[in-house]
Amino acid sequence: MSSVIGQSYIDPRGDLLDKNRNPTTGEPYLDIIEITLVSSGSEYVGTIKLDGDVPSKTADPSIFIEWDFMLDTDKNPNTSPWGRAPLLVNDIGVDYMVRLCLLGDDRWGEIYDGLKNSFYGIDSYVADNQIKLTFSPEDIRGSTCFDFVVLVRKYGNKGAPDALLIFDKAPGEGHFRFEEGSVTYIPRVSALPNLPNFLILVGVVAVIPVIAIVIVALLKRKPKSNNNHRDKPQVSCK
Repeated sequence: MSSVIGQSYIDPRGDLLDKNRNPTTGEPYLDIIEITLVSSGSEYVGTIKLDGDVPSKTADPSIFIEWDFMLDTDKNPNTSPWGRAPLLVNDIGVDYMVRLCLLGDDRWGEIYDGLKNSFYGIDSYVADNQIKLTFSPEDIRGSTCFDFVVLVRKYGNKGAPDALLIFDKAPGEGHFRFEEGSVTYIPRVSALPNLPNFLILVGVVAVIPVIAIVIVALLKRKPKSNNNHRDKPQVSCK
């Protein structure tokens, strides 16, 4: 069931994963421990709280790190320009990335519009282990209700798509929805085989009387006359 959680969500510590979704270890500033998204006047302010202070530069200049709010503004997982990416963003289709980036000693905030393949600079603020990203509805095509997943990624090779090393995401399954100033957690939709057993039982019980009626009707059928020719099958030309 969906559950309203206000504006913030606590994420477990020590849940970093590698590109094969195996548990791994990494720098504390890659580990999400709390996320917040609020309306502030005419803007949205997203906060990512981490298990360690955010660095001002990377030890290796080839390392690229990003802290993201991944937004599905049309709430349709099938319309993302990137396609489906359940490993990183669960069950949403990302239209916009609102993020803080770090490459070497260069740190900046931006929105990536996947539909237009374009970038926009945004206000970002870093204090100790917290990142604040400020954006407006106009930055995301006027959307005031959207689904999202928070994601932290560390890449080698200056961010090449095939060089993912470590990531963390919140939530671990399902996604959040932001609407009317509140964040709601929406769990992953279960497949049909996971429905409660009583629903399956009801279906079986409902079929039993139908089977009985068919059997009785067959037993009451009169035998056909014994003709010397076989009945021809009916053929429709329609």
